[in-house]
Amino acid sequence: MMVYSGSKLIDLFPELRLSPNEMAAGEYLCEVSTFVPENIDNPGEYLSLLLNSLYLLTGRKVKNLDFRIIKLVFEIAFLQLSGLMPDPDSCSSCDKEPLYWHFDEGFICERCALKLSPDSLHFIDKSMFAAIKHIMTARGVKRYAFKMNEKSLNSLIDFSEEYMKYKLEADLKSLHVYRNLVSRK
Repeated sequence: MMVYSGSKLIDLFPELRLSPNEMAAGEYLCEVSTFVPENIDNPGEYLSLLLNSLYLLTGRKVKNLDFRIIKLVFEIAFLQLSGLMPDPDSCSSCDKEPLYWHFDEGFICERCALKLSPDSLHFIDKSMFAAIKHIMTARGVKRYAFKMNEKSLNSLIDFSEEYMKYKLEADLKSLHVYRNLVSRK
């Protein structure tokens, strides 16, 4: 576990207490942050990602930003910073256009998917790939600026949560609380 010294409290994010959904999402982000790898070169990037995400959850900077988007961006950006997010630009085996997400192999094309168990494949549509690419390349608040249809958003949220648990090899208790509070729109 990383310990920061010489810090002083600037903000408590009291607005998070006003909404159970935002509070549960914030708790989840904090729990995931306990998995920051030790001996990293860029601890400030993790801290910045967490604090910016918590700040956005308060609604002070951007009004009406969907808390599910904030959580999704945090997950993908956290995995990317940790070196656990695969490259979405091409199949990890043959460089063709990917169509599936396999948690061990990365993003893979239709031909390479034939070699794997269908139960281990997660279909990713074009809007989901566009969102993943956007999150991985945009910086700052722009990272959170995208829209998707509800079906694709919900699927990407599910895949991201499952991938996070898989890669961290953890049963995240705050994710259970979050899932129990948040119903699908």
